[in-house]
Amino acid sequence: MRRSLRSFWFFTGLVFLFTSTGGKAEESAEESSAVPQEIIVATSSDYPPFEFSQGGEFVGFDIDLAKLLAEKLGAKVTFKDLPFASILAALQNGTATIAISTLENTEERSQNFDFSDPYYQAKLAILCRGTDPVFKVEMMAGKDVGCQMGSTMERWVRTNVPDAKVVTFDSIATLVQVLVNGAVKCAVMDAYQARKLSHKEKGKKTGIGWAHDGTNLESKGIEGTEGGYAVMMPKGSPLKERLNKALAELKASGEIQKLEEKWGLTDLPS
Repeated sequence: MRRSLRSFWFFTGLVFLFTSTGGKAEESAEESSAVPQEIIVATSSDYPPFEFSQGGEFVGFDIDLAKLLAEKLGAKVTFKDLPFASILAALQNGTATIAISTLENTEERSQNFDFSDPYYQAKLAILCRGTDPVFKVEMMAGKDVGCQMGSTMERWVRTNVPDAKVVTFDSIATLVQVLVNGAVKCAVMDAYQARKLSHKEKGKKTGIGWAHDGTNLESKGIEGTEGGYAVMMPKGSPLKERLNKALAELKASGEIQKLEEKWGLTDLPS
């Protein structure tokens, strides 16, 4: 009888061991199957210090972050450089796996796309010519205001300054050139980028050479515009949970803070 009981408990233990390890193996297999061997990242490389081209390579905060995320997921990363307004289409038609390009999770976008948890808190700013300053939102009313096409900056201006004449451009480089030439009164963009382009950074290495030497540009942060940048992906993407886990690990380990320090993104400018 005792021998029979020993046999019963031994057999029960084997069954438990087999089912528990089998469950873990299935779970691991499911996680692996959710991650493709290659992650194609849609980005628009005209937005330093987040993403831009330097020496024939893509560099910047978002680029470094994408590489870290791919490493966490055990996948190869390939970057697909697009006009900013074409990024959403690339996710919809399947030519890109995810998008990392200073993208905010807005109510409109979330209807058709999924987003990761925010990885960086941003703020908007006004960039204008020092000889023709526009430092208050109300001063934009009735004026030509430049924004990047399809950006949250464009949406913000149209919503909050309905009397402004919004002029959109495919690239920030073109927008800045138009501002320098006086064709628009001011531009609205990310606060860090505005500061890099302003006289406050004159003489420093910024990796941004769009404004003519000697051009006096001024920047001013817009209060109440703080928001978070996140990874965008097609609706229902199986990568969402894995990306959130990877982002949490990168935050906990201090890797994201190191990237912020590397690219000068540690304090929101006023």
